[in-house]
Parts: sequence; structure tokens; C-alpha cells
Amino acid sequence: MKIAMPDKMSKEKVMENLCKLKGTSHIFGWISITDDYTNLEREQIRIKVVEAKELSEKNPNRIFKVRGEPKNGLRIVSYKKA
Repeated sequence: MKIAMPDKMSKEKVMENLCKLKGTSHIFGWISITDDYTNLEREQIRIKVVEAKELSEKNPNRIFKVRGEPKNGLRIVSYKKA
């Protein structure tokens, strides 16, 4: 489902308050809302995800994940496997 907000401030307010939905109840706790990305941004994310998977395969003691957004900068973070 796509929802269009009247302005950027309204969208930002909704996005900032999404954490309040998690675990609220079986009715609303499962809702997932994300930003919409352009095709170029999706491609940038895909490239970073592939890079993170390759790093995880080369380093069996670590897990690599992509964090951030294309607008603010994507980065790969490393976690020690439990």
C-alpha cells in the first residue's frame, strides 16, 4: 500500500513515531512502514547488500549488515557471531 503525505514534515513526523507501533498489540504491532526509494537508490542498496554477503562468507566469525539509507549514506557494519 502506498500512502502519500501532504508535505515532508508530516511524513517525517509519522516516520519518527513508528517505533511506538512495535509490540503495541497483535493488531498494530506487525505493521511495517518504510521509505520509498528510487530505482537508483534500490540499486545502491543491492550493491551494498551483495558486498556485505561476500564479506560474511569470507569472515566466518563475523556477520556483516548494511545500515543507513542512500540519502544519508549506506555503510556496512560488522557483528561478532554468537
